[in-house]
Amino acid sequence: MNQSFEWIYFCNRMIHLNRIEEVNPEIEILIVNGFTVFGAFGIAIQAQAILGSWLGTNPNLWEHWAKSSHLPLKLVSNHSIFQKVLNLIEGQDDFDIQCNVMGTDFQYNVWNALCQIPFGQTMHYIQLSQLLKIPNGARAVGAACGANQHALLIPCHRVVHKSGESGHYRWGDQLKSDILHREKLIAHPHQMLF
Repeated sequence: MNQSFEWIYFCNRMIHLNRIEEVNPEIEILIVNGFTVFGAFGIAIQAQAILGSWLGTNPNLWEHWAKSSHLPLKLVSNHSIFQKVLNLIEGQDDFDIQCNVMGTDFQYNVWNALCQIPFGQTMHYIQLSQLLKIPNGARAVGAACGANQHALLIPCHRVVHKSGESGHYRWGDQLKSDILHREKLIAHPHQMLF
């Protein structure tokens, strides 16, 4: 199995992206659901790494996918990794989090680039495509953002339209605006944002 590793700084925290080709069918997947300032939130964990995260009460594709793939699955009420993620969302504590990701080379490159966008800042789709040296690649970058299975952790919400509009977000356009506003408040607490 090919794996590549990349340490990404998220605010003052470290996110470790670990590229995998498939989920290990021998190790149980833990599903943890809870609440954040943005509402319901959940993560899928396998062997101390996050396989996916979602906003809202629907556990995204992980629960359905794990069951349909006959992978071992267990719903748990709490986990130390879930607490680390909650701290990250609130802008607290320094820690490391590992995220296992599955995708194409292009998607992996986009997700790594997303993680380079500083907490509290945004980038345009076209800027991200230029950073990746893909002329006229804004739509492809947008598609890779849409394929991201790690809500909030791989920050696709930090990519916006050139017009300044937040753009579409799997979890809701208003929620994307709310997340960006909160990140700016945490990153720049002495500035008043409207």
